[in-house]
Amino acid sequence: MRIARLFVKCVASILIMCMLISNFVMGTQLGNIAYGSAVAASNDTGVPLFSDTKGHWAEKQIADWAAKKWVQGYLDGKFEPDATVSRGEFMAFINRSFGFQERASIDFSDVTASDWVYDEVAKAVQAGYINGYEDGTVRANRPISRQEAAVIVGRLLKLDETANREAADDFKDAAQIEQWSQGAVGAVAEKGLMAGYGDQSFKPNGFITRAEVVVTLDRAIAVRYTVTYDQAGTYGPSAGSEIVSQDVVVNVPGVTLRNMKITGNLILAEGIGEGDVFLDNVQVEGVTTLKSGSGNSHFNNSTLTNFIIEGKDGNAKIVVKGKSTIAKLNILSTATVELQQGTVEELTISKQATGVSLDIGSEATVAVLNLERLSKIVGKGTIKLAVISEEARETIFEKQPERKEGPGSIAKPTSGGGNNHVVTPTTEPTQTPEPTQTPGPTPTPQNQYEIVKDGAAKAVIVIPSQPNTVENYAAGELQYHIKEATDVTLQIIKESETLPEGALPIYLGRTESALAAGIDASAYEPRSYAIRTTSQGIYISGRDESGSFSYEEEPQGAGTLLGVYEILRNDLEVKWLWPGKLGEVIPHTASISLGEYDVKNVAQLKHVRWRDAPFAMGDVSGVSSEVKMKFVEDQLTWLRRHGFTQGISLEYGHAFEDYWDRFKDSNPEYFNLLQDGTRRPGHPFYPGAGSLISMNVGNEGFQNQVIQEWLNNRTVKRPYVNGAENDTPGMDRSPESLALDNTTNPYPIPVGKEDVYLPYYVSDRYAKFWLALLEKAKVHNPDVKVIGYAYENYSAPPVDTQLNEDIVIAIVPEYIFPWSEQNRQTFREQWNGWYNKGASLFLRPNYTLSGHNMPIQYAKAFGEDFNYAYDRGMMATDFDSLTGMYGTQGPTLYMIARLNEEPGTDVDTILKEYYEAFGPAKPKIEEYFSKWNEVTVRAEATFKTLDLSKEHVDSIYADFNQIIDSLFTLSDFIEAQSVLDDAKILVSGSDSKYVQRVEFLEKGLTDAKLTWELVTKFKESKLDPSKETEMVHALQELDNYRKSIASSGASNIWYSNWAENRTINRKLYQQLDDKELIEVLPKTWSFKWDPLEVGDAEEWYSESANTAWDSIAIDNVWQKQPIGLQWKNDHGTDYTGVAWYKTTFEAGAETLGNLALLFGAVDKSSKVWINGQAAGENIYDPVTSPNAWEDPFQIALADHIRPGTNTVVVKVESRFGVGGIYKPVWFVRNKVSAPISLADWVLAPGLAQVTTPSSVEENIYDGFNAYILHDSEAEGIELMLDQGAPFEVQALQVVNRGDTATNLNIAGMKIMVGSSDDGIQFDQEIFNGAVPGGIDAGIMRQVIVDKVKKRYFKVIVTSNFLGPITMEIADRDRIHTGAFSFVRTPPVSPVQPTFKAIHDGFVMYTNPDAGALGSIELAIDLGQVEKVAALQIKNRPMATSLSVAAVSVWVGSQDDGVHFDQEVYNGGIPGTIRANEVRPIEITPSTKRYFKIKITHNFFGPINGNANQDTVQFTELRYTKQLD
Repeated sequence: MRIARLFVKCVASILIMCMLISNFVMGTQLGNIAYGSAVAASNDTGVPLFSDTKGHWAEKQIADWAAKKWVQGYLDGKFEPDATVSRGEFMAFINRSFGFQERASIDFSDVTASDWVYDEVAKAVQAGYINGYEDGTVRANRPISRQEAAVIVGRLLKLDETANREAADDFKDAAQIEQWSQGAVGAVAEKGLMAGYGDQSFKPNGFITRAEVVVTLDRAIAVRYTVTYDQAGTYGPSAGSEIVSQDVVVNVPGVTLRNMKITGNLILAEGIGEGDVFLDNVQVEGVTTLKSGSGNSHFNNSTLTNFIIEGKDGNAKIVVKGKSTIAKLNILSTATVELQQGTVEELTISKQATGVSLDIGSEATVAVLNLERLSKIVGKGTIKLAVISEEARETIFEKQPERKEGPGSIAKPTSGGGNNHVVTPTTEPTQTPEPTQTPGPTPTPQNQYEIVKDGAAKAVIVIPSQPNTVENYAAGELQYHIKEATDVTLQIIKESETLPEGALPIYLGRTESALAAGIDASAYEPRSYAIRTTSQGIYISGRDESGSFSYEEEPQGAGTLLGVYEILRNDLEVKWLWPGKLGEVIPHTASISLGEYDVKNVAQLKHVRWRDAPFAMGDVSGVSSEVKMKFVEDQLTWLRRHGFTQGISLEYGHAFEDYWDRFKDSNPEYFNLLQDGTRRPGHPFYPGAGSLISMNVGNEGFQNQVIQEWLNNRTVKRPYVNGAENDTPGMDRSPESLALDNTTNPYPIPVGKEDVYLPYYVSDRYAKFWLALLEKAKVHNPDVKVIGYAYENYSAPPVDTQLNEDIVIAIVPEYIFPWSEQNRQTFREQWNGWYNKGASLFLRPNYTLSGHNMPIQYAKAFGEDFNYAYDRGMMATDFDSLTGMYGTQGPTLYMIARLNEEPGTDVDTILKEYYEAFGPAKPKIEEYFSKWNEVTVRAEATFKTLDLSKEHVDSIYADFNQIIDSLFTLSDFIEAQSVLDDAKILVSGSDSKYVQRVEFLEKGLTDAKLTWELVTKFKESKLDPSKETEMVHALQELDNYRKSIASSGASNIWYSNWAENRTINRKLYQQLDDKELIEVLPKTWSFKWDPLEVGDAEEWYSESANTAWDSIAIDNVWQKQPIGLQWKNDHGTDYTGVAWYKTTFEAGAETLGNLALLFGAVDKSSKVWINGQAAGENIYDPVTSPNAWEDPFQIALADHIRPGTNTVVVKVESRFGVGGIYKPVWFVRNKVSAPISLADWVLAPGLAQVTTPSSVEENIYDGFNAYILHDSEAEGIELMLDQGAPFEVQALQVVNRGDTATNLNIAGMKIMVGSSDDGIQFDQEIFNGAVPGGIDAGIMRQVIVDKVKKRYFKVIVTSNFLGPITMEIADRDRIHTGAFSFVRTPPVSPVQPTFKAIHDGFVMYTNPDAGALGSIELAIDLGQVEKVAALQIKNRPMATSLSVAAVSVWVGSQDDGVHFDQEVYNGGIPGTIRANEVRPIEITPSTKRYFKIKITHNFFGPINGNANQDTVQFTELRYTKQLD
């Protein structure tokens, strides 16, 4: 029975499981329509084959839709074409086929967010073809009838239902068609979208089938997306541009399309016959197909993405001219193609195309020509690369391609070659093979040029006898990378030196050998180069200009270097992911060889630049300037390796920034006329800035002035006329400018700025201005060009002004963040508009400034948009700016670099390069950045909802950090860290570089997370001041972390600090690092104006003063407080002068030590009283203390504070601008001591005060002392020495008695000190022995003692020169001496060979070997172990500069004063230039006795032995102790 019951249970379980699986499959099948998750059999082409559609009337349409992945079948391999469709499934069909993605917010009672159909309904509502029912339902699961489907299709296509209502009457069952659907049924029938059945019925109440849905929607797509031109004529506007968002068919001859952007496909159909079709300034984003086998197609100034020629009969002729660009041209049939002008990126003559003739004119370029069939190639135009098949081997070129590849190419090596290095593994010797028959003829093998073979050098790098900077640098780069790849260092020699025997020369630059080989690069364009291999060697030579590779001084041409980088990139497969060694990907190999090269590479972009934000690279406290400079230099090297070298210079900037100062009085007509009738600066956000005034560009006098400026200032490197408006919108309302305007393109004016902006784009005004400048300039130089910016309210293309290629326009995209699809589309339209106007264009974006250090990702979007612009005429780039967040934004930054290096490169290929550098962690790193891409998309949506003014965001790039708490969440960072943790597991135990690269990303992530936490705490503290301590701790944690990662290069901490400091007073909060925060003083203080300045006389600072006070907050200057606004209202102007602040705070009796008030900032001068007593001041002076108005300062309280309530009064004096206390004030306890002097210029020995015990009698004889013993039991003559205070002593000096002494009267002596140093107990012996010295009268004798820091010493004289001290023998009971003095240990001493000299109140250290050593070293001995928080250097008197400009500070792990192996500071010395100014050196807190300072720079520059650069001068060194 138990077995039977068990069997029943098993059967029941199996049945339940089957039911569950069945239900699951049914649910899945319902979702297949929406999500395509079903499976189906496929044929070899990958197109699904359904078992039940073969022979079906809709078979073709179903197969087409399946190929497009718009439909899929069921799990059993069927499509079920005659099954009915629910309303929700019908929506899914429409959304997928029509590409609807946008979702509306929906609230139907019968659909929940967990339903699979929820998103489909949301898309349908957004697209406008579904409304729902009056009862609040949408009934998505109900089968849909044919008449309901007709209504939806009519709504989808916006068909005219009124005009076609009668067409429904033709169906025999018209009476069954509901009134609400009659118009729709008639309309779809009239358009042929839904036909009746064979019996002439429509079956309106029948449910529509899956096959009927596919066919109906397929027809609807054709109607919605196709425009047919079947009448000869001209279509498109005469000016401007028409956008056609459909497919276009031309089916008759005599059609001209002009000024048109077709977002769909273009078909030049068979109906054209032998006639002509013209495309003038037409852009086709889809596929252009020529189906006419004859006739002529003319393309002028047009852009085609993909052009296919597939005419069936005849010989079609295609003519391309003007600035036309074709991305891909595929010739599948007989054709004659004349490329008179323009560019084809990739042209393929396919195998089936017979009798093709290709004529490439001298002004035309084909980047890649794929020859699959023998063809006729004529013309003088440029073919950069020809890939020749075996079938096309005999093709003859009138002008040879720059480079050939493929089986039919004579220049392509059989292995290695121009794109791959050859790795030759070491092999074991093999036996001599048996003789074989002589083989038949074989192709001649291609030459291999061996550079390194099996770990041995086979080549030498040869540079000109007098190399320039570029050639030297290129040689070093080639040598370095080959060494990294092979562990072999190639020799670098000059051409005048003897070539090593048997070595293959690699000639770099303008060598005589290159000239002899026919390579003269001096005439090349900038950034162009040639690479050639011959039996005589390898030649890499380019257009090189003089210049240095120092910071921001790049040479204008560096062609040879770019040639070297091509070899490294293509043949050694080197990649540079980010700056620094960790970012280098250099595959290791035993051998390197090149195949044959004969290439001349003309730069695709004539100028590439990525500015590196030097304005935001201030010092970071605790991080040395050397670390910062290494970051900068590594970044410059990385940019250089990606081709960021100057070509033609486009660095002109805004042209008229100084005009207001120069011409406002003499020529006011040059400047904008504002709405109020004045000519003055009127920028919408910086209204007083003269550099931001806009110009009266229509004024001919102004135009002539611009030309005169150009004539006076043009140079070879900057030959263009600069017509770039200032960094401002065009605001001029002068009649001359207004006359240039086209007012038809409305401009979206910012709210509240209606009086500043004109209501339309002023692009035509500036376009005509540039043309006027060009006309005037061509009188002087017919080859001149004019440069301008498409920016602000002239960013849109002009409406009715046609430009030309001599007008060079910088396109400045209107957006920085977000990278929304709408913004991207706006950019594309902007670019196309200007491109179609005929101008030469370069990309000048600002968007790389945005994002702070957050992991925002837009690599793919950027790559697609960049290539889009490049395909449409982009001739240069100028990016503003590179912020260097490589640990968080790596893929995006790498994408930007790679595309500037090799524009047009496939975006996914670049991303693959980046991810593969993480080895086994590649999938996790892809997941990591994919996650951040999703977060970025979400952040972009959130960004659109923010009110930036309320977020205190003045600049979206500089203040981006202030909104990161709104855009990102803590869980974002936690989830991302989890992915990196998984990545670390994958690389564990593998190549250390993979591990380090994952850790590199982790550093960036941690920096971003801590920044997010800081901003979050900062905003919380603004709402709740009690949380300010938490914010300070968050800041300290972030700053400490940044110090720890500064040298990694993962994050540009200097930029981050600069941007954050615009809002967060870091300088103030950093002062709290060494302070204990006791209390924040109240935000509201008592306040009183003092316009008559009687406060001092009336003692308003006194606690007993009888003074009436108002109140004021200290969160802003007084002008912006209510009391200040009231003053201005009463007096007509802001208050300037003296005002007084007063408040109280509490102190406990136990807290009175080492206390202070820390003021965040007071603008300008201030004096502080505590409890009626003057406690300190902070004085502003424009010369000696120009930052006093913004710097924090503290007032010591030790002598003024009392337990209980304390009163603080502040007198503020501000004679101009704003004034007052405008930052918080803290009651703090200092955690460090007051500075302790280490002055070492006062070195006179300290004279000892001598006292004697009762056992010794003291007498004076003729200028010397006599000490006589009176106690026979005493050990000797005892003397107690007192030096007044504890000082470290290294010796005791004794001066011999008077002029007649023949011997020192002291011969043996013991010296004692006391552990308690109380002058009573002496329990430690520090010397016992003879006192050295000769017999000269008055000479000083010195006894070296164990170093001790004491005040009291006991001297016991045990012998005089006659023998041991005793009362029993005459003259041996006494000593005669001049004086005792102490030789104190100098706290600062020079390290040899540096020596010291003393001047009036300061010390000078000089190193005679400074040229060799490069520094001046000083040893510091504090006398005892101290916990040191900082060092200070006090400037010399009367100084105008600090003679110590940069130092490193060292301590020793053993703290023995000899070995110094730990660096605790390295960097510049901040501060002002005032005499006696004290400059801080904030070292890593160290508990040590001995320190060493290594001074590397004085105010003249590096310590190097030059005049005045071998010495430093200062008054004293100080240190502060970290207190417990």
